[in-house]
Amino acid sequence: MGELKARGIRLLFLAVASWVLALLAWRWQSTRDVKKIEIDQSKLVFSGLKINKITTISLTTTSGQFELHRDNEDGFWRIVRPHALDADNTVIEGLLKFVGDLRVTQVLSDPKTDILGLDVPKLSMVLNSSDGSQYGLEIGVKNSYDGSLSVRRLGEKQALVVTGDLEFQADKDLHDLREKRLLTIDSGSISEIRVRAGDLNNVLSVQPDGAMHIASHGNFPVDKSQAEALLAGLANMNAAEFYDDVTSETLERLGLNTPDVDVHVVLKEGSGNAHILIKENKSEAFAMVEGKSTAIRLGNTQIVKRLRVSVDELRDHHIFSVDPDAIASLQIRKADMILTLTKHGAKDKVRWIIEGHKKEALASAVQGLLYRLSHVRGDRIDDVLAKEDPKGVHSFARPMIELKATDASGALIGWLRLAESQRGTHKTASGPVGTEPIRITEIAAEALGDISADPADYYQAKETVQ
Repeated sequence: MGELKARGIRLLFLAVASWVLALLAWRWQSTRDVKKIEIDQSKLVFSGLKINKITTISLTTTSGQFELHRDNEDGFWRIVRPHALDADNTVIEGLLKFVGDLRVTQVLSDPKTDILGLDVPKLSMVLNSSDGSQYGLEIGVKNSYDGSLSVRRLGEKQALVVTGDLEFQADKDLHDLREKRLLTIDSGSISEIRVRAGDLNNVLSVQPDGAMHIASHGNFPVDKSQAEALLAGLANMNAAEFYDDVTSETLERLGLNTPDVDVHVVLKEGSGNAHILIKENKSEAFAMVEGKSTAIRLGNTQIVKRLRVSVDELRDHHIFSVDPDAIASLQIRKADMILTLTKHGAKDKVRWIIEGHKKEALASAVQGLLYRLSHVRGDRIDDVLAKEDPKGVHSFARPMIELKATDASGALIGWLRLAESQRGTHKTASGPVGTEPIRITEIAAEALGDISADPADYYQAKETVQ
C-alpha cells in the first residue's frame, strides 16, 4: 500500500512539473506576435557594420551613461563621459566584435514592448561610424525560459531575438570600461629598470636582443625566465580597485606617502618614462605613478615579489649558457678518452657524427646531453673563486670532465669543466658567459647525470656512415 502511495505522489509531481513548464513556454510565446517571421539564422543584426570604422560609442547601462571616442592618432579608445580616462581597449574591441557578429534568431513584427522590457530599456548603445552611419540598439530583459534577449534597432518598431550573451557584453560599469594597467606600455619598449627597496638597489638594463643584465652589479646576465616575468609583470600591473583624485589623506591611508618599493621604468624611445611607488600592506599592495592623480590596489602582488628579489636570485645560474642550436661540434674529454661529435644537416634532418669512427651517433643520446647541459642550474655562483682564478686553470687543473663547443665557423662559443667538490657536490667552471669571463658554480653531484666520452655509448646501431 505504501509503495502504491509513493508511486502516485511521484506521478503527481511529474504532472505538475510538466504543467509548469508548458505554462512558462506559453507565456513567453504569448509575448510575441503570432505574425513572427522565422529568418535565416546567419542574418546579422547590423549587416553593414564595419567595426574598424566606429569612432564613437554611447552606452547606457545599469551603472550609468558612458561615451567613448577612438583617438585619431593612436587608434586607442578614451572615455570622455562621465570622466576623461583611458579605456580598456581589449574590452571595447571585444564589445564591438561581439555586436558586429551578433545574429538574429527571430523577428517580432508587433512586440509587446512592456513585457519585453523595450518600453523603457535599461541597456542601449549607439555606434557612430566615420562614414556617417549610425547603429543603435535598445536591449530588453532576458527571457527566463531560454535565456535569449529581445532587442530593437533605433527607429524600428519590430523587435529582434538574439543571444542572451549580449547582456554581459553591453552592461558595463566604469571599472569594466577603463584601462586597468598602471603602465600602458609594451614590455618590449623597456630599456632600463631601477629598483629601490630597503637595502636593495638594482639597475637592470635591457639589451637590444632582449637579454637583461644587472648593470649595478658586475653587469651580470639575468636569468631569462626572471627577466621575462619581470618585464611582463611591469607591463601588466592591473588594478583591482581605483582611487581617483587622491589626496594627501588617501596617500597616507594607503601608505604611498612612505612606499616600500620605488621603481623607475625607462623606455627606449626616451619618452613616457615612469616613476612607480608601491606599498605592501599584509596581503595587499597599492601603487601609483608619480605625477598622476590615481592610485590603485593591485590585483596581483606577484610583481612586487619579483621586484624585491636579490642579485643572486636574479642572476643566470645555468652552468652552460650556450644555445644548443648554435653548436656545430661538441668535444667531450673524460679521463683518457676524447669524443668529438659533429653536426651535419639542418633543422629536422640533423645528424651527429662521431669523428674518427665514421659512425652516426644516436640522436636521442646527443639531444639528451645537450638538453641537460642547457637546463642544469647551479645552486650557488662563486664570484670570489672566479676572481682568484679567472681562467679556472688552478681550481680545475684536473677536471673530471671537460667540454668544448664550437659553432659552424669553428669558433669556440663555450666550454665547461666539472670538478669534484665536498659534501656531495661538484663545481663547474664555464665560459665565456655573457659579460662574465668565467662562471664558477656549485651543483649537486647527480645534477648532470653521467656524461660519457665512450663512443660506444653514442653509436647508432643500425648503420655506419660512409
